[in-house]
Amino acid sequence: MATHESTSVSGGLFVRRATGLVREVSPTSATIFNILAGAPGYALAVNIFWVLAVYPGAHVIAAYWITGVIALCIALPFAFLSMTIPRSGGDYIIVSRCLGPAWGVCSSVGLAVAQLLVNAFIAVAFVRFGLAPAFATIGLVSGSDRWTRWSSDIQSNTWTLILALAVFAVVVILLAVPLRISMRVQNVCFGLGVLGMVVGTIVMFATSRSTFASHFDKYGGAGSYNHVLDAAAKAHIAAPGTSWGNTFPAIAVTASVLVYTWWSVAYAGEIRQARTWKTLQTMTVSLGTFVLLLTIPTLALYHMVGSHFLASANALSGTPDYPLSTSPVWYSLVGVAANSTALTVFLVVTFLLWFPLLMWLNLAPPLRGFFAWSFDGVLPRAVTYVSPRTHTPLVSLAINAVLSVFFILWAVYTTSFFTVLADGILMTMIPVLFVSAAAILLPWHRPVIWRQTPKSNVHIGGVPLITVLGVLGFLSASLIVYIFLRYAGLGVHNRSQTIAMFLACLPVGYVIYQVARAAQRRRGVDITLHYAEIPPE
Repeated sequence: MATHESTSVSGGLFVRRATGLVREVSPTSATIFNILAGAPGYALAVNIFWVLAVYPGAHVIAAYWITGVIALCIALPFAFLSMTIPRSGGDYIIVSRCLGPAWGVCSSVGLAVAQLLVNAFIAVAFVRFGLAPAFATIGLVSGSDRWTRWSSDIQSNTWTLILALAVFAVVVILLAVPLRISMRVQNVCFGLGVLGMVVGTIVMFATSRSTFASHFDKYGGAGSYNHVLDAAAKAHIAAPGTSWGNTFPAIAVTASVLVYTWWSVAYAGEIRQARTWKTLQTMTVSLGTFVLLLTIPTLALYHMVGSHFLASANALSGTPDYPLSTSPVWYSLVGVAANSTALTVFLVVTFLLWFPLLMWLNLAPPLRGFFAWSFDGVLPRAVTYVSPRTHTPLVSLAINAVLSVFFILWAVYTTSFFTVLADGILMTMIPVLFVSAAAILLPWHRPVIWRQTPKSNVHIGGVPLITVLGVLGFLSASLIVYIFLRYAGLGVHNRSQTIAMFLACLPVGYVIYQVARAAQRRRGVDITLHYAEIPPE
């Protein structure tokens, strides 16, 4: 007779031992955590560069706001379901309790692979899109050949690997300390990162286009500003806001940073007041703040350099027609405009803070997900170990750290670097689709849980509100998947291979669950009973 490692209580539910995790995250920290999931300073640098280089003419500002609506549709099912099941483990907990355990494991497999891919990209991007252009910018503005030489040297595979692993080691330490401490570090670094953006934005609004052009000519040579525009005209590079056709793929680029405002569900069991409307508030406020943190600096950048020049510089970067030794990212252009080494160093340092923070929070879902698997018996019980001193699942952290090192090695030496990011974003849509499906089916498949959902008595056209939100989330995620698969410039060059990897999560997750179930049954434990309850705190 199979047994269950818990005690029976009235109502037929089973109550297991507590997780050992502690509710020590404030709603404010959760809001910042959700904003950080896209790293605004990083997004402003990389995403505009990506969009305008590959899809010139895109309505960038419109793409921000359109994607904001799509991101809200994705976040709402997570918000309502995490208020109903406020437990750490993210999509796995939600999907396994609403649709069934095997589906929950499938969803969690997709998210784990996604975040290991994305984190590998960010670790390498820290060197190639962070340190290298930062050093080049300091060298350009200060006139120091040493910084310029360092910028070139660190882009070798050996130095890239060493520096990527070094920043990842810092991230692992940040994950190992008590969550309240890492959240304080998060909040301070977030404040410094935003301060850098605010200072840069003020400089951009305060600098006239003629002043920027004269300073650009100083560093690039006489007539450089106009030469960039002339070369772009000959290459028929369109100014931003002239092509709705190129705005469509730009939505997917913006989605790569904006669709993560539900990220705090990974820590739902450790957030104070997680069952209240503050959960929805943290997601919507973070989304609105993020859109503004992209929109205002972009308008300031257009004001300072001219939107056509920005598109031209991005399209021509790396060619003989672009005269500067550094990429035309926002902090580089501000440094040139201000003609100040001190300001440039400040902007560079505050910009680089986004990378370790982004890696830290990206590991939260697989870290808490593997922990939740173990707590349900899918992984060995040792993975549930939580340090009594730090309240951190250290074994789960160790597993994710080892896996991350292998993914970072692959990202350093792969020839399709942006494919790593594109595949990671696509894999992130797997849990979004599963959670949306859970929201759609919840009123009929698990009516007891549905009745605990906020506004469960509200219907739209006779359809439960949660189902409507699930449909919107499912369609939004499907749209993002379609755009990435449709436009090769977004990084998916082998569509069949990417689709195969996307779909592989279903059989892999199913096999993992069934093997775990059979192994536990031989021990006399029926893990299916775990899924009849909301996990204890």
